[in-house]
Amino acid sequence: MQTDHKSDGGRGASLSRRKFFQIAAAGTAAAMPAVAEAATGEIPQLPLTDEQQLDASIGQLKNILARMHPGFSIVHGDRLMHGDGGSSVIVSVQKPTRNLFDGDGFYEVEAHGRYYPAGIYKVTRVWSDEDKTFWLWGSLYWDGHLISPREIIAPHSIVRKLEGGAE
Repeated sequence: MQTDHKSDGGRGASLSRRKFFQIAAAGTAAAMPAVAEAATGEIPQLPLTDEQQLDASIGQLKNILARMHPGFSIVHGDRLMHGDGGSSVIVSVQKPTRNLFDGDGFYEVEAHGRYYPAGIYKVTRVWSDEDKTFWLWGSLYWDGHLISPREIIAPHSIVRKLEGGAE
């Protein structure tokens, strides 16, 4: 091992194997936490562009929401650009849409906000020439009578069709 220090810029300096391995071990120990973190994280630890970091973050948020809401199988997430140059990130989970309409008849319908209450409805499918689509129209059935004006019934609010007329 070198014991004399010369001012020749390190030329002719020697390093013992023991000192070399101590330096190598210290460097490896300092780098290990970063390597362990990079191996366990889903976001790569390499230098990423801002776009790549944003995409990876949106993917992480989608995975977290999917785990938090296991019954919601539709997961959306994207960055929206605004006209003024700004942007927003929207990540959401949704249940799959259900459409249990199976021809005109009596259906059990769940409440749809303030638009109509839950109950038994006589639901019919009607073509709209103005909108060029079919709409489900329903009248509330109570005590053997249709008692309400017709309402547009959202297909996802139908719970089940009642066989053999209203119960």
